Amino acid sequence: MVTKRTIEENQKILSKLQEELGLYGLFGIQVFQAEENQLGVRLNRFMGTENKFIPAIEMVGNEIHYPYDIERMTNITKDEVIEKMTQLTAGKEYATDQEIRFNQQTNQITGTIQGIDVGDDVEYSHDKWVKEFDMSSLSDQELAALTYNQLKQLKSSAEEVKSYYSSRDEEESDYFTWKADFEAGRFSFYELSKELLNRNVLTPTIPFITGRDESELLELDKMLQPLQEECCDVVKENKAFQAPKSPEAKFEVSKAQVENVIAQAQERFKAEVLSQGAENIYEASDKITYVEGALGELEITFEGFNYQEYENPEYTQGKQFAAMIDLQEAEGINPSLLQFAAEQSYFKTDGPYNSW
Repeated sequence: MVTKRTIEENQKILSKLQEELGLYGLFGIQVFQAEENQLGVRLNRFMGTENKFIPAIEMVGNEIHYPYDIERMTNITKDEVIEKMTQLTAGKEYATDQEIRFNQQTNQITGTIQGIDVGDDVEYSHDKWVKEFDMSSLSDQELAALTYNQLKQLKSSAEEVKSYYSSRDEEESDYFTWKADFEAGRFSFYELSKELLNRNVLTPTIPFITGRDESELLELDKMLQPLQEECCDVVKENKAFQAPKSPEAKFEVSKAQVENVIAQAQERFKAEVLSQGAENIYEASDKITYVEGALGELEITFEGFNYQEYENPEYTQGKQFAAMIDLQEAEGINPSLLQFAAEQSYFKTDGPYNSW
């Protein structure tokens, strides 16, 4: 079967068509729901004579349609449009979909995901490859495949860091090249971990590697092996990630999700502050300092909250943290809620934030 173009690819093709035929200002790009739950893209033009938007060109996957006579809309003929569309779609030969599978010889998962060969075309030692994929639309099998290959890269890079450690001071040493590859892989794994956490999969925090001691590699392998085995099983059996079963495991996942929400609230607040002018930042400096302090204190204290305290909270703070866990499990916590709480606390408090 031929790989379908993504909606983003079709949008780019139609945008290029508008640019090269001088159609900007005449047409607008619209996303619409096609048959069989597919998303399509179309070029619309408002026709006063018809008193409505009329589609000139539609693209769904690799299918291109011309529902309306474009010559009635512009001085461009349909033949010109077809010729230009042929040029724009030429060279976009989409290979037959390759089944996602585990290759025992290379200890790698191969196949095509969102039109990309994950065995040959993904540079797992770079820190930007994750952006090539729409993480939220990946199936569990696809996410498991990408995660498995990333973990394989991390282990391989760590081994190279160890092998070049003794020559790290030499001018021609590859030590720092492999160390940079490992750090880029850590970053990509962190991005994958966000989506895994959304699916109730808890991931380890990858430590820094110096290559100084063999124990670093043993500890890394011990840390990554369970997740790598789970990803391999998900791919081989084409099944979903297993939700945690024990109450304590469920707590750990929910706690990690809340910690992620706290981090998002901090990032959200910083972005809002930076979007303001210098004068506004100066005038609101007390509030900014307070809210940053409150969210930072929440991050630190919540990190120490454990399952035993969740089961039997004795103090007000423990009860509040337990309520946050319950809310996360029930419906999820919006980062804006935490930011709002910190801001409201500021208006009820005199002076800077104080944790004691």
